[in-house]
Amino acid sequence: MEDIKITQKNVLVIKELMSCVPNSWDTSPFFLDYVSSNLSKYFSLLKKLDGYVLSKVLEHQEIAHCLCKGLIDVIASYLRGNIPLAYTRMGEVYSCISEILIRKSSRPRATGLEFGFKARVILPNDPRPTRNDMFHIPFELRHIVQNHRYSIHGIPSIYLGRSIYDCYLELGKPPLENLWVSLFCFSQDKEDPLSPKHINLIDLTIFDDIHNLNVLTYHSFKKEKEYQDALDSLVDDILLWPLVMACTIACRYPDGKFKQEYIIPQMLYQLCSDYNEYVGIKYLSTKSPCNAGTPKHVMVNYALPAQDVKRDGYCPKLKAQLIMTEPITIKEGLDINTSQSFTTNGLPILSYHKDLKEDETILALDKMTVYFDRLMQSFRKEKKHKLLCPLDNWSKE
Repeated sequence: MEDIKITQKNVLVIKELMSCVPNSWDTSPFFLDYVSSNLSKYFSLLKKLDGYVLSKVLEHQEIAHCLCKGLIDVIASYLRGNIPLAYTRMGEVYSCISEILIRKSSRPRATGLEFGFKARVILPNDPRPTRNDMFHIPFELRHIVQNHRYSIHGIPSIYLGRSIYDCYLELGKPPLENLWVSLFCFSQDKEDPLSPKHINLIDLTIFDDIHNLNVLTYHSFKKEKEYQDALDSLVDDILLWPLVMACTIACRYPDGKFKQEYIIPQMLYQLCSDYNEYVGIKYLSTKSPCNAGTPKHVMVNYALPAQDVKRDGYCPKLKAQLIMTEPITIKEGLDINTSQSFTTNGLPILSYHKDLKEDETILALDKMTVYFDRLMQSFRKEKKHKLLCPLDNWSKE
């Protein structure tokens, strides 16, 4: 096995790269120059690699060059008004990294079940939201669908967050009493809906702490195959970093009509729909946590585009892939077990982390998380299919 010092040196490279993600270009006068500068920094950091990781990156350096040049061409073509050329170049970018995306998508999740939370702000005088309100905007109302980072005007999508806290930040930290949340799970097995199921997602998440933990663990226990897999995963993430960076730039003008930061993610989103290989995109949030102790893995989002467009109603494919709960608001009187960072069903408990234990907002949101965990436990015991079911319920099968 490779010397652990060399491996840790390589992990420091991805750590340094991830230190500017999510990133802001407030210090640069031009967006394209900012992206170019980050890509130049990327190539300079590659020179710090060593050993097996360096050899594999050099072996696939054409991917890094193709990706970086392609991203610059896409942005430049779009800003010149040549959107068809930009889309063509984005297709070429996608092709050069397709094998990496397939490998990342196929890796098993550490927590098993793939899930996310959907939150909405409902004012006190508004009607109580239904499960339909928590799905995507129905097709007959597509005229109200706005541009977002991973969606475009008129195309309904479902946005989910890996934690309720993430949803809270994405919505601009609304009053907690106005926050309503549903739990979504990727599953359609009526006999065992909470069993882990592989979902094809374009995975743009990179966690440098996971790389460090994996290489140290597998090296210390002399698990050669797992150690090799950890190094290969590190190589993939290093090669994919330019795309992750380009998709995770915070908006300089959040109220602007046009957001340059959305060019690459929206192009990727359209390819996701056109090629029909992936259910959606899994990506890092650009919202900065209120507390530095917030773990990175809870600041993750999902964008799921409507895949089968109808005149009205909802996407039948998404309805066939997702089960969901009724929306709830703040729950009081629930005990939180802060001795674990996850519930028994793998839902994140943020107040486990010492820097967040006294945060009243975190504690309130964790109580909602505990409620969903207990609901999942009840579902496993009693098989009450109305607790967690598709939008149209199981009865219509």
